[in-house]
Amino acid sequence: MERKRTTGSIVLPVFYHVDPSEVRNQTGSFAAAFVEQEKRFKEEMERVNGWRIALKEVAELAGMDLGDGYEARFVQSIVEVVSKNLDRKIFNAPFHFIGRDSLVQYINSWLQDGSHDVAIALLYGIGGVGKTAIAKRVFNHNSYKFEGKSFLSNFRSNDVVCLQRQLLFHILNKTVEISDPDDGILKIMDALCCRRTLIVLDDVEERDHVNAIVDMQNWLCKGSKIIVTTRNKGLFSANDIEWVRYKVELLDDEKSLGPCLFPGIHFPGNHFPNFPVFVCH
Repeated sequence: MERKRTTGSIVLPVFYHVDPSEVRNQTGSFAAAFVEQEKRFKEEMERVNGWRIALKEVAELAGMDLGDGYEARFVQSIVEVVSKNLDRKIFNAPFHFIGRDSLVQYINSWLQDGSHDVAIALLYGIGGVGKTAIAKRVFNHNSYKFEGKSFLSNFRSNDVVCLQRQLLFHILNKTVEISDPDDGILKIMDALCCRRTLIVLDDVEERDHVNAIVDMQNWLCKGSKIIVTTRNKGLFSANDIEWVRYKVELLDDEKSLGPCLFPGIHFPGNHFPNFPVFVCH
């Protein structure tokens, strides 16, 4: 559970011949086991309490419960879920951002809102402010919850057909030949119409690309999400009013020079060395 909190690792509880409520409430065999552990670790009760808390947290997760089902089907379901989750492209992105954690949480909540609409979120701000890093972070954290996922980097520097090929490769795990943009649209529609998909389009700068993204709302599977990053908010008109907008701003002096600038380093009394301010900036 600590790894889930600190690195976004997946925890998949499997309840095999055990009721999730017994795990949550620590009754039945779990109650007896904890009596033994409290005797064994009577000098380390904090450690035992940590195990209790972890089990309660696990029981609250959406896991897999055999119940009265068939074991063979249950095992097959576990294999399918694990295989799907292993097929994740993980980007190198920090788990904690300097002054950005609240924004990441907002976007995570939007991605997990359970809506059946095809929704689009816009991350905008000046170059180098952290839009791509934030998009990578939320993609890492949420992509496994979707049936299809694609992160298209450097959107503005690639032609349309190249991007369409990349998208189809990410979704289908195979190369698809595309003759022209119209052919690409038809093949993407066929691939995505029945898959709840997460798509990130990084560094969009052309209005034509925006129009294409708006068109995607009409034929993507219900519950799909698109995240767009751009430097140019002016590309997006009043017609795009349904888009969720997140402005990624420069950090103020307090955040940029605060303790989160030096993660993992402890300064006595929370006093920081007198680094020249111009160096920190």
